[in-house]
Amino acid sequence: MSHSKNYAGTYPGEIMDVADSEKRCRVKVNVYDVFDGVPVADLPWANFNLPLGSRKGEGAIDHTPQKYTVEKLEFLA
Repeated sequence: MSHSKNYAGTYPGEIMDVADSEKRCRVKVNVYDVFDGVPVADLPWANFNLPLGSRKGEGAIDHTPQKYTVEKLEFLA
């Protein structure tokens, strides 16, 4: 996989792993057309964004990513 392309933007992707051993709310995602064919073990960890000022499990914000669900993912430049 070449890293010379700028992937900044929003993509659909499937959550493949939620077992973050560092407990940092990270997930491994297969971003369609970017990581096609990459084994789950080799996928990078991605940060799961919550709205500014929120904490996981507090108030109305309680979105725990589920394995094999499709999410909207964003690469930052």
